[in-house]
Amino acid sequence: MNKTFLAISAAVIILGSGASAVKADDMADFYKGKKVTLIISSPVGGGYNRYARTVARHLGKYIPGKPSIIPKNMPGAGGIRAANYLYLRAPQDGSTIGSIQNTVLFEPLWSNKNARFDVNKFNWIGSANSEVSLIVVWHTAPVKTIQDLQKTEITVGATGAASTPAFFGRLQNAVLGTKMKIINGYKGMTGAFFAMEKGEVQGFPSAFYSSLKSRWGRMLEKNQIRILVQVALEKHPELPNVPLAYEIAPSKENQELFKLASAPLAIGRPSVAPPGVPEARVKVLREAFAATMKSEGYLKDAKKQRLETGNWLTGERIDEIVKNSYSAPRPVVARLTAIQQELQKLKREQKKAKKNKKN
Repeated sequence: MNKTFLAISAAVIILGSGASAVKADDMADFYKGKKVTLIISSPVGGGYNRYARTVARHLGKYIPGKPSIIPKNMPGAGGIRAANYLYLRAPQDGSTIGSIQNTVLFEPLWSNKNARFDVNKFNWIGSANSEVSLIVVWHTAPVKTIQDLQKTEITVGATGAASTPAFFGRLQNAVLGTKMKIINGYKGMTGAFFAMEKGEVQGFPSAFYSSLKSRWGRMLEKNQIRILVQVALEKHPELPNVPLAYEIAPSKENQELFKLASAPLAIGRPSVAPPGVPEARVKVLREAFAATMKSEGYLKDAKKQRLETGNWLTGERIDEIVKNSYSAPRPVVARLTAIQQELQKLKREQKKAKKNKKN
């Protein structure tokens, strides 16, 4: 090998290393001393808020320049308010990121006109976990299996008329033939669970397993709660004997229906950057998120709160799930859209009735 070639090769390596160093320095210069705002689309309290704030306590350590991460709750419209803000108004320089409900990603697919964003233009950073939704019932309820629930009616508590629990309750009633009488109006999963304890309702149509373990783990340990079915793309490792909804769905189209409905759950609790953020900064945020998920400090913090940590997702994986979902068969999308629109109509009717009652 001649000396000229070696010299050129060495120069290329040095220049390449120099370019990387310059890029790293540029990132550190941008973020040093900055406060990065983390928009949280849910209210204070609950699983989304807990995960987001736990990530916020550690993420800045792994971003060049080590900025402070400042959480800011922006609830409203089931997470759509925050998503619209991130898409339309937030700075597009990497100084503002978000943690939004997984269902928000699919609102444009259901033709929700209030969702004024293109989900494919968001920059997905990662997700702290992948979710599993469960039908749960109190231990005194007259049903022990999903087959029992297909024969015997029970009352279940949900939050808003167009909430995730109400959606999954309607979907399971329509496709699996379950007999859940859905009572709306409870303040989150916490309110519905208190009602279940008091005997006002007998179950909850869509409990996230991570929230169940972190907040009601003692109920599980004491067998006060029964789990009848799980809605997910694959079974949770800790629930091998609980059937998957799509496995017991009565036809191939219904199986595809549950797979599409499960996609938001698979995405879990996504973190996102607005569109237009420079690619190099998106890369830095993704790398910082991945480093956070593996860090001793984050894992220790999450363990104290009983938060799941072993099933986090990369931003690239979220991209993949979103693209697959948006290419789902049109008849399947149409059926889920019809359920969503029915719930939105019910929400409007209840809001109108409440207003008329006040007047």
